[in-house]
Amino acid sequence: MAASRRERDRAWVAFLTNALLLPGAGSLMLGRRIGWAQLPLSLISVALVVSWLWVLVRRLVAGGLEALVPMPRPDLVGIGLGVGIVVWIWGLATTWDAVRGRWRAP
Repeated sequence: MAASRRERDRAWVAFLTNALLLPGAGSLMLGRRIGWAQLPLSLISVALVVSWLWVLVRRLVAGGLEALVPMPRPDLVGIGLGVGIVVWIWGLATTWDAVRGRWRAP
């Protein structure tokens, strides 16, 4: 029974890692190879959103609130958030099987 409890705890840690920290990292914690696809996409998503925030802050500092109309680089934030949401859901689905006990580590 201790092994079952340990596996369940490990699955919950992986699920919460995907949900709260970085999608893909939790999948890799469980030995799921799909995490190697999720993790770079998560990092790309973060990079796009941070790039957009950088542009936003630079324009705000340079020209005040008026410089924010129209919104600078909506493509960066749109693609970044879109990819991030898809990868986040994908990561949760990947680790949810382990939480429910339908998947065992190799």
